[in-house]
Amino acid sequence: MSPLTAPELTASYACGLLLLLTGARPAAARVLAASGRMVLTQYLSQSLALAFVLTGHSLGLHDRVGTAVVLAGCALPHGSQLTLESRLMERVRYGPAELVLRTVTLGRRPGRSPSPGSGPAAAEPLRVA
Repeated sequence: MSPLTAPELTASYACGLLLLLTGARPAAARVLAASGRMVLTQYLSQSLALAFVLTGHSLGLHDRVGTAVVLAGCALPHGSQLTLESRLMERVRYGPAELVLRTVTLGRRPGRSPSPGSGPAAAEPLRVA
């Protein structure tokens, strides 16, 4: 497998898994969907947690524990994070980091309609001389 075909193969495996889970186990598909909707929040929280555990600035466990311990230490928090995310997505539309990102890019909180007289539609048209 070459580096050029690896992303396509990964995407096809992920799509096949989602199709399989959607038909056979809809609850598992909902958990994965919630995780996908909060992917930035998930990435940031996992990065912070693993940086705390592995770097020398805190616990400094890098190169001190075996592979099995690291995998277990990643799987347990990830499972609890999936549970928390699926419960949170039942109540809110966006994760915390996604809400901040959408607020910054839209210039307003998502879900609210823009106020009249603001935004590009209210700007004075350009005049060509």
